[in-house]
Amino acid sequence: MPVLNGVVSRFDDEAFQFVVNCKLYGTGAIFKTCYAFMGNCYVYLDFEDDDHIKVIIKQKEGKHLPPNFAEEFLNELVNQRLRVDINLETGKIREMLIAKALFTLDIHENSSESSDDFNVDILKINQLKGI
Repeated sequence: MPVLNGVVSRFDDEAFQFVVNCKLYGTGAIFKTCYAFMGNCYVYLDFEDDDHIKVIIKQKEGKHLPPNFAEEFLNELVNQRLRVDINLETGKIREMLIAKALFTLDIHENSSESSDDFNVDILKINQLKGI
């Protein structure tokens, strides 16, 4: 892939440099994208300037980057940014659903108990004298 408006540079067959806009993608999405490729690559991150992070990726020995690696990296960057956005949009709903499920579970578990169940010694603690 040729240089893409200063966004992607290829050093050789084993290394790429990406200059990623922090304000557009966010550092969380950038780090998650890099993490997704760490099995096959070494990753180095640094600030290019206040608004951009420089990502240098070099393949590990014995590993091979696909011919379309730059495109895969850029697609994963968009994917991770969308995941962050979806989490922000649906996070409260997910928390409420989990809270409701746990609260309902607690009510059902407690409703099956009779009023004398708290006196039952299921662990036989009263028989463990002398500990």
